[in-house]
Amino acid sequence: MPLRISCQPEFADYLEAQRFHDRTRRILVSLSLLLIGAWYRFQGGGWWCLGLVVAYVLVGRPYVTRASVRRDWAKAGADQHAGGVFEFDEEGMHALDDAGQRTTTRWARFRKAHESPGLFLVYLSPRVYVYFPKRSLRTPEQNELRKLLREHVGPRLPD
Repeated sequence: MPLRISCQPEFADYLEAQRFHDRTRRILVSLSLLLIGAWYRFQGGGWWCLGLVVAYVLVGRPYVTRASVRRDWAKAGADQHAGGVFEFDEEGMHALDDAGQRTTTRWARFRKAHESPGLFLVYLSPRVYVYFPKRSLRTPEQNELRKLLREHVGPRLPD
């Protein structure tokens, strides 16, 4: 019997997915800014430059990220965040729309899967992913989805 997920994403889910997806880029940008600030300081610049960089990385960047993601969420509109019904079985993932049409994505199309504290992210390409809020699943269903993803996509999820 297929695993059936009915979910309605909220902004907090979208924000977590974006933060999880872009975590490597955010770390690289932050480290680059810190190195530039330190280089400027040791080239005879004042401590103020390093202080500004640290303040931006620790305080400003999270607010900028949240505002940017909120703008993207609003721009995408309600249709993009409508949620839906998804089924997982041995064939792959099936998305069911309001008219009852079924779209199948076979397991071979998935590149990787990750699990964050509140989401499952399933990647179709390096920049395209589908996310499922864990709050939409009971614990046995989370374990079943984790098992299916580990079995068909690869060992990228914790045991």
